[in-house]
Amino acid sequence: MMAFMRRLVGGRALPKKLSYEEARAVLESHERSAEHELAGRADAEPEMLYYLAANGDEATRRAVAANPATPAKADRVLADDVDPVVRAELARKIGRLLPDLLASERDRVCELTLETLQKLADDQAPRVRAILAEQIAGLDCVPRDVVLKLAHDIEATVSAPILEYSPLLSDADLLEVIATARAQDALAAVARRRGVSEAVSDAIVASLDIPAVAALLANPKARVREEALEKIIDHAETIEAWHGPLAMRTDLSLRALRRIAGFVGAAILEQLCGRHGLDDETQAHLNRCLRQRLERDDEKSRSAADGLRAEILKVYERGELTEAYVEKAVLAAQRDVTLQS
Repeated sequence: MMAFMRRLVGGRALPKKLSYEEARAVLESHERSAEHELAGRADAEPEMLYYLAANGDEATRRAVAANPATPAKADRVLADDVDPVVRAELARKIGRLLPDLLASERDRVCELTLETLQKLADDQAPRVRAILAEQIAGLDCVPRDVVLKLAHDIEATVSAPILEYSPLLSDADLLEVIATARAQDALAAVARRRGVSEAVSDAIVASLDIPAVAALLANPKARVREEALEKIIDHAETIEAWHGPLAMRTDLSLRALRRIAGFVGAAILEQLCGRHGLDDETQAHLNRCLRQRLERDDEKSRSAADGLRAEILKVYERGELTEAYVEKAVLAAQRDVTLQS
């Protein structure tokens, strides 16, 4: 034991195996580096980890919070820790180990774990709640009240993982979120869910939220009624973010395809022309739209180029075609026109 005490005083690492007496000596020594090392060990005694959770410095308490061997009673203490980094470490661990912790045969362990979970879900620090949400988003063993609390969180970093991945949210829950959403991007997170129902899709489309509708259109697992698609098309001409995902939907009717062809760009039209299963009339219509679009784009390009040349000529005639002007024109993406002039 004397050799062990000299090791502690010398600041050297603890041996791979510790006796109970040696671990107790670490606590009695108050050597911070040794306490911190003990706090992260899987073979540390539960009562010692509890002591360190209540009495260790910040680095030690963080190590206890991250330690899977920490008893549920100590975790509950750490959920009230003044250091948000300690609570964040605890949230990361609890979320990761929750299925095993709740499967414990000891009722008191489950009770304390659920208390800790509730406390972290109410944490004042958004980062703590966000870490917890990310860890438990895909779990089906989480209490529904915790899931619903996080789903309605005002911070998108908290609500989005739950809204996108939680298997515990029903259509009724999702519709309530859509109707009362406080977090920016909440609707888009719902729209990205695997297997969005027609009822939920209808609500997202009715919102006309641009990122959410774009995410819905890009989601191949989202079921969208033909009527909802028609409503999107009614508003899509001026919303370029919808053009690509809308055109790539595999559930578009031929009528919808022809309507879309009236406003999307040439690149998207080319993709539409290459779709399988088009009838001759629709194929001819799309090809005609593509030719017209390409011709119109060429005409716009020529017109823009002519206008720029005319402007540069006027500048030249006024004797103002300086090096600075040429440099400005090049930076403004007018290089070709400038060189040709």
